[in-house]
Amino acid sequence: MNTPHNILSGSVAALLRKSHLAIAAASLCFAATGYSQNITFGPATTIAGDTDVFTLGVFNYAYDLSNSAQTVNGVSFAAGASTTNLGSDVTMTGFDGPNNGSAFGSAGGGTWSGLSAPYRAVLQGGNYTNGGTTATVNLNNLTTGHVYATQVWVNDNRNLGGVNRSEVISSSGGNSIGLDYNNTNVDGGVGQFTIGGFTAGGTSQAFTLLANNAGSQSSQLNALQVRDVTGIWSGATNGAWDGGTANFTGGQIFATVSGLTTSVSFADTDGFKNAVTNSNITVAAGGASIGTVNFLNNAVNYTFNSADANGITGGSIVNKTGTGTVIFKGANTYTGATSVNNGILTFGNTAARSSGTTVTTAATGTVGLGVGAVSGDYSDADVAALFNTNTLAGFNLNAASGVAIDTTAGNFTQSTALTAARALTKLGNNTLTLTGANT
Repeated sequence: MNTPHNILSGSVAALLRKSHLAIAAASLCFAATGYSQNITFGPATTIAGDTDVFTLGVFNYAYDLSNSAQTVNGVSFAAGASTTNLGSDVTMTGFDGPNNGSAFGSAGGGTWSGLSAPYRAVLQGGNYTNGGTTATVNLNNLTTGHVYATQVWVNDNRNLGGVNRSEVISSSGGNSIGLDYNNTNVDGGVGQFTIGGFTAGGTSQAFTLLANNAGSQSSQLNALQVRDVTGIWSGATNGAWDGGTANFTGGQIFATVSGLTTSVSFADTDGFKNAVTNSNITVAAGGASIGTVNFLNNAVNYTFNSADANGITGGSIVNKTGTGTVIFKGANTYTGATSVNNGILTFGNTAARSSGTTVTTAATGTVGLGVGAVSGDYSDADVAALFNTNTLAGFNLNAASGVAIDTTAGNFTQSTALTAARALTKLGNNTLTLTGANT
């Protein structure tokens, strides 16, 4: 008896209406290119802390096998204890050992003791197989054509004789990655996780787990989650935001994305936690329109140019929630609201702020104005009106909101005194000179 130790490329009809992108969703036909009907797993990553838990995209479901509902990094893990199903979301075969809700976290010390109590609770239980049995996990309730990320954890913090235990996670048509159960092979060590990406070819997607050294080990699953990451920017091809370039997660083009979801997001990584390749973006001629444009970036800064006078257009809403910087350099014409909740959103010239929107900024947000000698840049009087009295047309600041002055276009002298009790940030490489009696 074993001891439990263990782009999306599509055929689409793109309609050009009023010189901006509009997509006929009914015309979508999905082809098997990019990620499709297989999972490509990212590198094995050793468990380190709550921020391991991936949060990009839209949450679908998450389960631990500890029979203990927990919330880690804002993600809610439902309690799981079955070896065959987790509600209707996940079905499993091959786990012939009984579920064990605590054995895999029963040792102390090491990295394990430094994890948060909820994270330890998620990882301490699991399903396992006896010997060399392959376990199959089916992720269900998917939407065909959508792009998903799945995160899978394996962990056993016991030393069990110092044996180096690991398993291989695989997807037919995808790839295989090895996951260690215990990174130190002593009490208090921790396991690993991987994030896999795929485009759903149907309502279910499978992967398998098989122990290395199968004769003396068991395959194991401790926790998993699934997130819909359709519409997250990757910049994998170049910086073009147009209808036909594969620059969104999973190799999707915007023409496909806009037929599947009502929002796009720009973050520090793509939806599979790969680095963003291009963050200097040009919106194609005719503009790009979608329900909501989300800026989630913290460490990666984005610059947006426009190939013509449209830019982000239509009824699009713009939300800035990450702590990083976004610079609008090109013209925009969208009519939805603009919210700056965190970080900096800079308008490089007066055309960059659409005349159809009001920029509302929270206490933790900052609005930037592009200044200099170029016609169309913001002026000394504009900066003072925004900073001092919050009376610049098209802007609505909180009393604690910050203001940035962007000198990218040229040297600038701010002669009108800046007197409000708010933070001032300088952007750009050129010189900013303050000559007023600033307070």
